[in-house]
Amino acid sequence: MIRLLFFLLLAIFLAPLILNSSFAENNSLRFELVYPNGDRMPISNSILIVNSEDGEIHLERQGEASEHYFEIDLPESKKYEITVFSHDMLIGTKYISMEKKTTEIIKIPVNSPIGMKFFVFYNDGVTPIENAKLKIYSHMNNLISTTKTDADGKTQRFWLPSTISQGNFYNVEILIDDLTYHFPNVRLNSGSHDFNITTKWPSVIDSTTIQTSSNGNLNYNWNKNFVAELYD
Repeated sequence: MIRLLFFLLLAIFLAPLILNSSFAENNSLRFELVYPNGDRMPISNSILIVNSEDGEIHLERQGEASEHYFEIDLPESKKYEITVFSHDMLIGTKYISMEKKTTEIIKIPVNSPIGMKFFVFYNDGVTPIENAKLKIYSHMNNLISTTKTDADGKTQRFWLPSTISQGNFYNVEILIDDLTYHFPNVRLNSGSHDFNITTKWPSVIDSTTIQTSSNGNLNYNWNKNFVAELYD
């Protein structure tokens, strides 16, 4: 009888908690990304991550080019950390407490993008490399953008997320045919900058003459293919 009374009292005590948990009302929230000047940021190429303070909620949403904001249903009476990433870079963080139902659009401040333009040269640091392919990667080795240099060795200007978080950076790769040159760890917090990249490759020459010899006889006819190595 005592044991039955104990379980009855326990059930009466836990019932409200169970009911509140089972029927906790969700709130539909809209998250908008906003630059410091108040302009709205497109959410394409962005990922919004929601984590509740108690660790029970973890959600990730990929931004769509056709949408202006993220819309997520979240349980009320919880505190949340909202983080936003673009091209693998952390661009914004916001903390919210949902004590009551709200239908407002929650604006998340994000950092302004940074500008990067590159000038690519041969190893003399003067002769530009025309039509070289330039690739930009994130610190997670994901390809972000690809372009080619013009006659001045210059690329277009890229506008990308700033590297505000420790461990965030960009890697740049220069390619000519089968040759590859790496320009690592580009970090910028704000503004716009130009970067000069001097590769290890010598300038292209118009022509060269190779003499072959065997037993001291110049221009000896080998009647087969051969390989010549040229050094600066």
